[in-house]
Amino acid sequence: MFLEGGAIEDKNKNIFYIIFYNEKNDEIYVKPKYIYKNNKYYKITENKNLNLLQRYFNYNIYNYSDYLKKYTYIFYIENINKYFNPIARLLQILENPLNVHEKAAKEIVLNVVKECGEKVQNFGISGSLLLNLQNEKSDIDIFYYGNNYEQIYEALSKLFKKRKFLPIRGNFLRNLYNERGFRNVINYEIFKKIEKLKRTEGIYAKKYLFSIKLVKRRYFEITERKDTIEDEVKTINAKEAYLWPARYIVKSLINNETYSIITYRQRYTEILKEGDIAKIKGEIEITNEGKIVNVDEKGYIIPL
Repeated sequence: MFLEGGAIEDKNKNIFYIIFYNEKNDEIYVKPKYIYKNNKYYKITENKNLNLLQRYFNYNIYNYSDYLKKYTYIFYIENINKYFNPIARLLQILENPLNVHEKAAKEIVLNVVKECGEKVQNFGISGSLLLNLQNEKSDIDIFYYGNNYEQIYEALSKLFKKRKFLPIRGNFLRNLYNERGFRNVINYEIFKKIEKLKRTEGIYAKKYLFSIKLVKRRYFEITERKDTIEDEVKTINAKEAYLWPARYIVKSLINNETYSIITYRQRYTEILKEGDIAKIKGEIEITNEGKIVNVDEKGYIIPL
């Protein structure tokens, strides 16, 4: 099994982050992250042109998925040279942290575990720490794979209340606002207010930016994919706003239709509360659980 937040290296040492492993179709949906050339890793920008990217690979990385009913980045098992396991890497860090980032990651996880009694084996480390490519500006990306979502979230809330963890603020917040491309989308004061209330990302020891993704695996049977829509909605259920992927149940203020919004983007986790109004844009997916709007590709959620 390939865990969300894990990473894959191909035979040319290029690296991909795992978004989701579809066991039913044996497809690993990925995000290309690093190109390896001239004995060095180069980080791939989010909007890298597909044709420019493809020339670094001797196999096709953009394929049609019968499950998703669209073209996307799919990594096939036969092209795997190495798999980076997030749980195994975190256990290694817990046993013998070798630098300040690893020590901070260890302390963050152990704080959560102490607060709620969860097993450390249900946590993993992702991002640059998983790959040993971290630098002084690296974030600490933690994944949780157990089923005790509410207990973990409650533990995080208590740790923020005790000020073991702090909301993102100052230069961290301004940089995050710019990195996420919100400058022309969400007013900074609104963004600041949203981030202040988040409990799945924050600052540890005044200098380490961290996030904890609480993974809930979802298998939707997509029967039809429709065009992209734009809508203005009211949030009627935000109970799964803190999960990964996050899910919001909303009601259109234009035609009164009720549907779900799904997102794997951390920027949209905990962005809406029950009763909040927002503008949204995303792809329509008709599934066994009704209509879903996926905002991850060329979409957005803008709180109003």
